[in-house]
Amino acid sequence: QNWGKRLRTVSKSAEPAGVRASAGFFLFNSFANGSFNMQFKKIFDVCGPFTIPRVGKHTIVIDQNTKAEFWSQVEEKRAGLSGAIGCYIFAIQDGKAFTPIYVGKTERSFESETLTGDKINTYNKVVTKQRGYPVLFLLPKMQPNRRSFSTGSAGIATFEKLLIGCALLKNRDLLNSDHTDFLRTTRVTGIMNHKRGKTTAPAQKLRKALGLRGRRPLMFV
Repeated sequence: QNWGKRLRTVSKSAEPAGVRASAGFFLFNSFANGSFNMQFKKIFDVCGPFTIPRVGKHTIVIDQNTKAEFWSQVEEKRAGLSGAIGCYIFAIQDGKAFTPIYVGKTERSFESETLTGDKINTYNKVVTKQRGYPVLFLLPKMQPNRRSFSTGSAGIATFEKLLIGCALLKNRDLLNSDHTDFLRTTRVTGIMNHKRGKTTAPAQKLRKALGLRGRRPLMFV
């Protein structure tokens, strides 16, 4: 009991302001708490956000020179990052707020897979309509020593699915189509995609078991 109480205290004190009640943090917090006393086999770091250059106020147009300059700036922040692999999140920054727009993974390198022509066209569908700046978060997979980047792709696809679920909780207009259909078309009484209204006693007990008591149901639609 004392250990559990200390763990809950540590978890709450580490929560960013305004995130404590979010279902997205609930997902990450649950995974973290469950593995709190384990040796982590897969480690991902967080880098960014890196501002993506634009032409004018909205449209992203990246030629070879602009792309080379962008990755040169990334390398200045962290050497070797452009050639690392892992997951990435394209987002819109408006002041201090961030809205995830697209989640992806790379198995060759961030430089070769994140700012391709088809991805830029996808990003522009949102950038031209929303206020704010396009940014890129990079989440490289690390070696167990946390000092160098990993070259193994194991776990990256699973991590991408987790990120997609968390991003969809924040932005229901997430551009990802893969791995979102189940989340968008599934309803669990009192737990998931359940709008306000009566629930059931078993659902209330399950909410308590899952740590959802006092929180809104997980809404993906």
